[in-house]
Amino acid sequence: MIPHRSRASLGISIGDRSMRLAEVIRNGGAPTARIAEFVYPDGLKLEDPQALGQELGRFLKSQGFTARRTLIGIPARWLIFNPYEVPATDESTATRAMWLYATEKTPRALGPMVFDYMGQCNPISKSTMLIVGLQEQWIGRLTTLATAAGLKLASLTPIASALSAVTAEHVSDAIVASFGPEGAELMGRDGPNARWIGQVRMNGSIGPAISQLRRALAGMRLDDDSNSVQWTEQDPRPQRKLVVWNSGSAEPALLDLLRASPNLSMVDASERWLGISGGDGKGLCEIALTQPPSPASERMINFLRPRVAPPMNRRAFVTGNWQPWAAAAALLFALIFADIEHLRGQISSADQKLQDLAPAVSVAGPFVSSMSFAEAFRTGSPHYLACLRDITDAIGPDGQTYLTEFNLVPPMKGDVNGSAANEQAVLNFRDKLNSSGRFTELNCKLDAGRRGAGNEVAFSLTFTYRPVN
Repeated sequence: MIPHRSRASLGISIGDRSMRLAEVIRNGGAPTARIAEFVYPDGLKLEDPQALGQELGRFLKSQGFTARRTLIGIPARWLIFNPYEVPATDESTATRAMWLYATEKTPRALGPMVFDYMGQCNPISKSTMLIVGLQEQWIGRLTTLATAAGLKLASLTPIASALSAVTAEHVSDAIVASFGPEGAELMGRDGPNARWIGQVRMNGSIGPAISQLRRALAGMRLDDDSNSVQWTEQDPRPQRKLVVWNSGSAEPALLDLLRASPNLSMVDASERWLGISGGDGKGLCEIALTQPPSPASERMINFLRPRVAPPMNRRAFVTGNWQPWAAAAALLFALIFADIEHLRGQISSADQKLQDLAPAVSVAGPFVSSMSFAEAFRTGSPHYLACLRDITDAIGPDGQTYLTEFNLVPPMKGDVNGSAANEQAVLNFRDKLNSSGRFTELNCKLDAGRRGAGNEVAFSLTFTYRPVN
C-alpha cells in the first residue's frame, strides 16, 4: 500500500496593514490548522512587494510555518463587478460574450484587466453571471510577493468567492458576510448564482457600524425575471438567511444587533463545514481558501487561470491552419445570433417600461422646465458643487454622521436633514460648517421625536452659503 502523502497549504487574506494566515495540513484524517497574523513593518506596503515578501518569508520561518503551496484571498475593494445576462448557450460561447461585455464596460483608466465570473451557464435557459475583474498590476505584485517569500502561488481568489463556494454546500439562497479587521464583505446569492458583492468599512462605535451594515443590506437588490426583491426593515416577505464568517474581528454586540434585525435569519459559519474540529473559530476565512473542491461545489475564481479570456491571437493565421478560424467564425455567428435575440428582448422590455413611465414623464415635465437654471452649474464658478463639497468635508470620514436630505435653492439658501451617532457629533458638524466662514445664518435643531437606526440622533439644519469668488 502506498502511504498517504501529507499536503500542507497556506491560506492568506490580504489587508491594507496586515495579512491573516492559516496553515492547513491534511494527512488523510481531520485537517489541522495554525493561525497567525503578519503585520506589515513600518514603511512597507503592498506597493513594494519584493521587500514585503522577504519580510513575510522571515516571519513564516520564525513562526515555524512550512507550507509552500499558497492560496491568496483578494479583498472586494480591489475588484470590479458587472452582472451580465447570458442567453441559453454553452460555457465556451458565454465566456467569449462575457469578455466582450467586460472589456466594453471597464474604464480604460484602470489599465490591463483579468476577468473571471461567478455563476453557472445554462444551455437551455438564460442565466445571470457576475463578471469579476482584477487589475493585472495586482497579479504582478502578489506573484512577486509570493516568490520573494519563498512560496508557490497556486491561486488568487476573491475571499467572497471562496466563502460562497463553501456556504453553497450547506446553505442556499443566502447573504454571505465575512468580518475582518478592516470591515465587512457582503455577497448575495440567488440559487447557484452570485448576484452582488460589496464592502462596508467599519471604523468607530457600534452605532455607526450597524447603521452602515443595514444601509448596505437595504441597498442590495436581487433581480429575477418576475420582480425585484429588496430587503428593508418593514419588508413583510420571509426572512433572508445571513451566513456570518467571523475571523474574530466582529464585535459581539454588533453580531447581537444583526441577529435582532427583522427579515434576517442569521447563521454562523461552522468550522465543521471545513472539516476542522476543536478550534477556537478563528481563521475560518483563511482556512476556507485552502478548502479542496468537492464534486458538488461551485468553481472558485482563480485569476491565475481565468475562464474569461481574450479571443485567439491573430498570429494563428501564419500557420495556414484554417480549421480553427472556421470554428471561430461559426462561434461568432452563433454569438451574434444569440446576442441579437438578447437585444430584441431588451428592446421589447425597454419599450414596455417606457410606456409604463409615460404618466410619470408628463408629470415631471414642468419640474424639469423649472429646473433649467441648473444647466449653469457646469459653467463658471460651480457654487452649488462647492457647497456640497464643503458639507461633505464637514461630515468627515468617521461614519458618525450622514445626511438623508439636502436642498439648496437661490439665493444659496439650504437645509439638510440627517442622523448622527450622538448629539456631540451633530454639534461637531455644525461647528465645522461655522468655522469654514462660508456658512451663515446657521440654525441647527435636534428632532427628539425622530430617531435613526441604532438610537441615532436625528437633526435638521438651515443655512445660507457664501461661496468664495
